[in-house]
Amino acid sequence: MQNNINRFIGLDVHKESATFVILTQDKKIMEQGRIEMKELGGWAKAKLNQQDRIVLEATGNCFMVRDVLKPYAGEITVANALAMHDRTRARKKTDKNDAYYLAEALACDYVAEVWIPPMEVREKRSLATHRRSISKQLVGLQNQMRAILYQHGIKYGRSILSDDAVKFVKEQTKLSENAKGMFLSKWRIGKALVEEAKELDRILAEEALKDEDSRILMSMPGVRAQAANIILSAIGDIGRFESDRKLASYSGLVPSVCISGDSGGCRNITKQGRSLLRWIMTEAAQAAVKARGPLQEFYKHLLGKGKKPQVAIVALARKMLMIIWHMLRERKPFNAVSREALAFKLRTVYNRAFGPCPNRAATTLADEILGLVKSDIVEA
Repeated sequence: MQNNINRFIGLDVHKESATFVILTQDKKIMEQGRIEMKELGGWAKAKLNQQDRIVLEATGNCFMVRDVLKPYAGEITVANALAMHDRTRARKKTDKNDAYYLAEALACDYVAEVWIPPMEVREKRSLATHRRSISKQLVGLQNQMRAILYQHGIKYGRSILSDDAVKFVKEQTKLSENAKGMFLSKWRIGKALVEEAKELDRILAEEALKDEDSRILMSMPGVRAQAANIILSAIGDIGRFESDRKLASYSGLVPSVCISGDSGGCRNITKQGRSLLRWIMTEAAQAAVKARGPLQEFYKHLLGKGKKPQVAIVALARKMLMIIWHMLRERKPFNAVSREALAFKLRTVYNRAFGPCPNRAATTLADEILGLVKSDIVEA
C-alpha cells in the first residue's frame, strides 16, 4: 500500500452494503468493489490510511459509517445529496458510477458538505423525530376512526379518543359489529399512543428545564418545552449560521425565487432544509397567534394585507425563527415577554416534568430567565 499519496474514495452506502471507488490524484481508478456493512471496520483497517479522503452522501446510516471509518482515514466528508445531484447524475445509474462521481467531485473540491452533529445532538434529534412520528400516527389514527363513522352517516364532534366516544359507538345501531370492532381496535391503539406521547413530553419537559437555551426559548410565545427541545436539536450549533436569514433558509421557510428577464419573482417556500425545524416552527406559530403581543399583531397585519391564513402562519414561523437566532446568539429572552405569562408556562412545564410545582418556584425561575435573579429550581 502507498501511504505517501492522497487518494479520493467515494462510497455509495446502502443498508446492508457499500460500493467504493478509489481514485488516484490524477483521477484514475485504483480500486473498486463492494463491502458488506458488517465487514466495514475490517475493510477500513486493511485498506485506509491517514492520507485518504472519503466522501459519502447523507443517508440514514451515514453518521454510523463515518464513525466507523474516522479512526482510519484522514478526512471524511458527508455530502448533501440534493446539492450533489447534478454533479453525480449519470445516464447509466449504478452503484459504481455513483461512487465514482462522488470520488471525482471530492477530487475537484466540488462537494457540498453537511454539518456533522455531535452524538448528543443526534440523540436529541432522534427523540424529537420519534415524538413527531407519534403525533403523525395519532392524527392519522383519529382520521381513520372518524372515517369509519362517516362511512355510515354518523358524525361525532367531540374527542374521538375519549371514553364517551366508545360509549357513543357501542350504542349506534347503524354500525355493524365489524365496524365497531375496528373502531375500538383503533381506539385502544390511540390510547396507547397518547400515553407514549405523555411520557415523551415529560422527558422533554425535564430536559427543557435543565437546559439554559431551552429556558430562553420558552420565553417566546408559542414555544413550550417540546418545541424548545425540537428547535434546539434541529438547529444544533447556532454559531454555524452567520445570520438570521441563513437559519431561516436552513429551515426551508424562505420563498424560492425564479427571475428570468423581466418576468418572475418570489414563489412558494423552498421546503429545502431540515423538515423537522420547519414543522415545529409552524406549530409554534399557530400557538403564538393565540397570545397577545407583537407576534399576534404581525399575524393580524398580514391578514389585513390580504394574506391567506396559512401564508401568514408560514411568514410568522419564519419571523419567529429569525428572532430565535438573535435570542440564542445574544443569550437573551424574548423582549416582549410577560413575567406572569412566562411563570404560568413554566409552572405547566414543571408540573409535567416533576409533579406539583412548589410555591413561587415558577415565578423565581421566570425571574432568572429574565435576568432578575439567580435560581437553582431546576436542581430540585
